[in-house]
Order: sequence, then C-alpha cells, then structure tokens
Amino acid sequence: MTSIKSRTIQSGDQVALLLPAELGFAADLAVTIERHGDVLTIRPATTAVVQSHELLALIDGLEGVAPTAGIDEDIDFSGYGRS
Repeated sequence: MTSIKSRTIQSGDQVALLLPAELGFAADLAVTIERHGDVLTIRPATTAVVQSHELLALIDGLEGVAPTAGIDEDIDFSGYGRS
C-alpha cells in the first residue's frame, strides 16, 4: 500500500481533500466516499450511484412544489407497480 501525505482545505462551508495527481483520479470525477471509523475509502462512483444521487436531488427539489389544482388524486396506479 502506498502512503502519500496530503492536507485538507476549507472551501466555503465544506472541507476539501487535496489528492495528488499520481493517485490517478481525474478532475470532475464523481466519487463514492465511505467512512469506517477514521478510515475513508474513496472510489469512482458507478453510473447507478451517480444516477440515484441525481434522482434523489431531483425529488428533494420537488418536495416544496405544491400540487397542481385539478389533478385527480384518486388515480389508480395499481397496473403500474404502485398502489
């Protein structure tokens, strides 16, 4: 295992980790970070993980939207996998 020293920096209300280029991560790469105690594991995110995070962000954005007047709330979705 290679051990490389780096440091963290404050970036607005977040803390960023500076990764040396020799670690092989491209700029603007979506990553998954897992924390186990004081150990962080960083790996490129899979497409499914990226898409699920984008979908969750979209849903979060819709939570404040009021229902549109005139929508029938008794629509039967049973044939579409929803009940």
